[in-house]
Amino acid sequence: MLHWDSKFWRWCAAQSYGAYIFHLLLMIVLQYTTDGIWMGAFGKFMFIGIVTTICSFVLTWLARMIPGAKKVL
Repeated sequence: MLHWDSKFWRWCAAQSYGAYIFHLLLMIVLQYTTDGIWMGAFGKFMFIGIVTTICSFVLTWLARMIPGAKKVL
C-alpha cells in the first residue's frame, strides 16, 4: 500500500491546476524544438511526455511565487 499523504504528493496537488494549464503549451514547444531529432515515435512520445510533465509542475511552482498568482493557479 502506498502512502499518498506525503509532502511530495501534497506539493504535486498544489501545482496540479497550473500544470494542467501549462502542459499543452510546453508540449507543443518541445515537439517543435525536437522535430529534427529522430527518437522513434514511442521514444519521442515518452521523452516529451515526461519532460513536459516535470517542466509544467516546476513552471507552475515558480509562477505561484509571483504575488497574487496563488489565487489564480
